[in-house]
Parts: sequence; structure tokens; C-alpha cells
Amino acid sequence: VSVFNGLKKVLNDVTGIGEIVANPSEKILLQPLGEKVFEVFVAGENGFDVSVCDMSGRVVKRQNAVNSSCVIDMNGFGNGIYILTAQGENLLHTSRIVVK
Repeated sequence: VSVFNGLKKVLNDVTGIGEIVANPSEKILLQPLGEKVFEVFVAGENGFDVSVCDMSGRVVKRQNAVNSSCVIDMNGFGNGIYILTAQGENLLHTSRIVVK
């Protein structure tokens, strides 16, 4: 079992242990699959929208996920820092991704 798959399992479990309860606003994982390819996983969402913006705020990529994860391929985009936003029914999360 990979660490990423283990984290997916933990984030999908809505129950807690004792007083420890998962924070639903932090149920997102971003895993690099290569230098310019990323997997986005959002626990508890059955589909979400992803947008990627460059540092000037211009949307350079949009993608819809039909389940709890999707792969974002940034090949063809220049090296730099981009802002990824994942928005679902229960979540709005923004994260920085670095393309090398």
C-alpha cells in the first residue's frame, strides 16, 4: 500500500478516534506523478472542478473531475509557480504547484 493510497483511505473515513476528528476543509491531496503531472484527490467529493492560474491570475487550464480524483497534465506549460483551485459541492481549496 502506497503512502498516497493510505492517506486517501484515512481522508475518506469520516469517523474520528476519541476526540480526534478530521477537519473536512483539509480533505485534499496533491501528489506529483512526474515533473509536470499531478494527481488531485478530494475526499468526500463525487466530482469537482479544477482550475489552474498563472501568477498573473490568468486561467491557463480547466478540468472537471467525475469522481474523487483527477490527473492534471501541465506538459506544454512553462516552468514556474501556478495556483490550483479545486471546487466541489463541499470544498473550495487553493494550492500552489511548481512546474519544473
